[in-house]
Amino acid sequence: MSMKLKPSILAGLLACSACAGPAVAHEYFAPNFILFHPWAVASEEGQADVPVYFTTREVEEGDRLLRAYSPIAESVAFVSADSQALDGLELKSGGGEQFFSSESHLLLKGRKQDLHWGRNYPLVLVFEKAGMMNVSISVGTP
Repeated sequence: MSMKLKPSILAGLLACSACAGPAVAHEYFAPNFILFHPWAVASEEGQADVPVYFTTREVEEGDRLLRAYSPIAESVAFVSADSQALDGLELKSGGGEQFFSSESHLLLKGRKQDLHWGRNYPLVLVFEKAGMMNVSISVGTP
């Protein structure tokens, strides 16, 4: 038995699925770890700096995030949970870590454009051992 949908019902279903937003997290593979789902919340009017969060998994050998760049910000800084500047982020071997607001994380400083919910923005990470990694910042929720 085949089921035929009315065009109006089909259009409604497609519209609802488009509103649902992306459900897939992003994983980026380095030789000795996985960087999982870099994300940020949508920027607010007048907000100059935007935090960026991510998780590492399966860290077989420690590494250090040395630099980060993005065309959507004047610079990218490393900060502690209490917003103190750091000179990098350590990835310790033996599992994984969360780089969220309650921990050390990235900060897009001098935002050049609005960050909109459901969109992705480029970010380049430079690690001491893993080298350069091109990732996308997903704007939404973790």
